[in-house]
Amino acid sequence: MLSVLLVNFLSPGLGSWRMGEKVRGGVIIVAMALCILMTGINYASTVSRQLDAAIDTQDDAGFEASFSSSGTWWVTLSTLVFIYSFVDIYLIYAVRKRNKGADLPGKK
Repeated sequence: MLSVLLVNFLSPGLGSWRMGEKVRGGVIIVAMALCILMTGINYASTVSRQLDAAIDTQDDAGFEASFSSSGTWWVTLSTLVFIYSFVDIYLIYAVRKRNKGADLPGKK
């Protein structure tokens, strides 16, 4: 279980993948990659606007506005996906443990 958690920490979704839930792990990996990609695109766009506003020295309002726009939506979403990847591992583990206990004689 420790190796699954470590792998999931390095690459969210890979822990679910290693536990045999390839579709769930794949969805988490793709969601995380999309969030990181969109964060990078948003950051590049913000830097571009800041450079454009800095070059245009007469547009002080545009320069100030470029600092207030940030991609916190994608950063927040990627953080939530990262946290959910660990919740998903726990859910997989709990279901397997419950199903294993149901197979024991005398248990209902």
